[in-house]
Amino acid sequence: MEQTIDLTMTEQTTDLTMTEQTIDLTMTEQTIDLTVTEQTTDLTMTEQTIDLTVTEQTIDLTVTEQNTDLTMTEQTIDLTVTEQTTDLTMTEQTIDLTVTEQTIDLTVTEENTDLTMTEQTIDRNGTNH
Repeated sequence: MEQTIDLTMTEQTTDLTMTEQTIDLTMTEQTIDLTVTEQTTDLTMTEQTIDLTVTEQTIDLTVTEQNTDLTMTEQTIDLTVTEQTTDLTMTEQTIDLTVTEQTIDLTVTEENTDLTMTEQTIDRNGTNH
């Protein structure tokens, strides 16, 4: 498995509170170049389980301004990716996300995503998504 992450952020502040978290992560090769000048993230999780297997992943991520307020009470993610390439450029993104219960089973054999955003605002409130 190969993973290369080039991440550039201008602002980052992280307040992270978790009561229970289980992460099973298997990687054979991972390269992360991370530069963060300022990011604000308020994240509260009561229970999260992540099983992640990645064979090859390349992520070039540039974020100039991102504000994320994330509250989850229960989240289960089973993620299997064999090959994924993501080029992501954002100039401004604001996400207010409240999830009371979310279960995601995601299997991707090959995905190439070129995503360019100039401004994105997501307000999503719901239960049992």
